[in-house]
Amino acid sequence: TAKKIVEIDLQDGVPNVDISGYSGLYVFVRSGDRMLGSFVLTKLAGSVIPAGTLYEAIVKRLDLPILQTAWDVSSSSPVHLPSISVIVCTRNRTAQLAECLQALIDMDYPQFEILVVDNAPSDERTAELTAGLPVRYIREHRPGLDWARNRGIREARYPVVAFTDDDARPKPGWLKAIASAFVHQDVMAVTGPVLPAVLETKSQNLFELSYGGMNHGFVRRVFRSSTAGRKTLLWASSFGAGANMAFRKKVFELIGEFDPALDVGTPSGGGGDVEMFHRLVARGHVLVYEPSALVWHQHRSHMSDL
Repeated sequence: TAKKIVEIDLQDGVPNVDISGYSGLYVFVRSGDRMLGSFVLTKLAGSVIPAGTLYEAIVKRLDLPILQTAWDVSSSSPVHLPSISVIVCTRNRTAQLAECLQALIDMDYPQFEILVVDNAPSDERTAELTAGLPVRYIREHRPGLDWARNRGIREARYPVVAFTDDDARPKPGWLKAIASAFVHQDVMAVTGPVLPAVLETKSQNLFELSYGGMNHGFVRRVFRSSTAGRKTLLWASSFGAGANMAFRKKVFELIGEFDPALDVGTPSGGGGDVEMFHRLVARGHVLVYEPSALVWHQHRSHMSDL
């Protein structure tokens, strides 16, 4: 069941990969900041996959013309990088939160703040963790993820608000990728891929490979009500995921905040992010799915948690 996750940058070449202790390989391929695709290899022989074998698999699984042009594609940074408020809503998961916050603190971006919204905690561990870190701690007593999200929006100081989860680890260029998608003023929301950090247990494999995980591909897509169509609008879960989403703060003045009746911590159990994506696009605003705005996610390790 356990699959090793490897990220290959074609600009650095294809390496030999040691798969000792694993029954498969989940390969993510990129060229610099540009994600090209992913695939799974199983029934592997030996403890090491030679570079040549792996390269042949990449060529076979991905479109060869894309690989041939990958080295010619350069990612351009926007001229203006907006200040961003990063909001992490959490409840009683201090160990995972610590890893998420470290990834955010190490982020390569000129001007941003980190807000930790502690949602109806049962103890003081999160407050104690954040006390020694360059983050703002906010406690929201009303239980429910969307109460926490809305509190974060109101407390945010900057014009763009980005959300990730306490069990996610954004890549160092996450905020720059988000900013690149906001370069056009009509874009009001940005989402991106949420990829598995590990695939070592049955529940993690089921979530990613049977359910489909939270990755929506590596092609940039633009969602507008004028071109989306009714079916696409009603299937807004294809627009992205709450573990990796960002908005212009002013859009909430136009369409309202997250619905507190939805998502984790309420009887509904979920849907707050998807409903917001639907509402935003249905009311005439633009959402961009940006594949280079990437975060890794720690899927549930045990079946009971899943």
